[in-house]
Amino acid sequence: MNNKMIASCSNCQAQFEVSTDLVGKHVRCPKCQATFTIGGQSPQAPVTPVQPVPAPQQPVPAPQQPAPMPMLGPPPQQFSTPTQGAAVQQQFPSAVHAPSSGQGMAISSLVLGIVSLVLFCVPFIGIICGVIGLILGLVANSKPPKHGMATAGIVMSIIAIALPILYLVFWGAAIVSFF
Repeated sequence: MNNKMIASCSNCQAQFEVSTDLVGKHVRCPKCQATFTIGGQSPQAPVTPVQPVPAPQQPVPAPQQPAPMPMLGPPPQQFSTPTQGAAVQQQFPSAVHAPSSGQGMAISSLVLGIVSLVLFCVPFIGIICGVIGLILGLVANSKPPKHGMATAGIVMSIIAIALPILYLVFWGAAIVSFF
């Protein structure tokens, strides 16, 4: 047995769901505060029983996992033998990149050039550092990717070798001219 119905206010036409026990009674409209009779003979207040509508039973969806990110390029591969890795390196030469060994020599040449310039007044240490820096710079510059650091190391090493030689020549000339 249905005990709810829809009643309309005779003043503002607002509709409300009320109990069927209130039929024939005077109530106040909560919206406009006017008084009206539930289920009265007024044509503006029709009595309509409410039919309960069952809520549709929908299955609760399982939480969705995010879609996988698209990959750029081929998927990564694990190689079981060294020959497979070599075959991939021949097919895709930029895929396997080993650090250039010339860069380490270029850095060493630059550092030795700086050290030899700082220590040029100590003849043997400055000259030895300069010669080693010069050799490392020349070897690093002979490899295909030329490094600016290697060139800077070569220039500083040449200057560091020449400064102690000039230093000794001028001191030698000063000593000889003094006597």
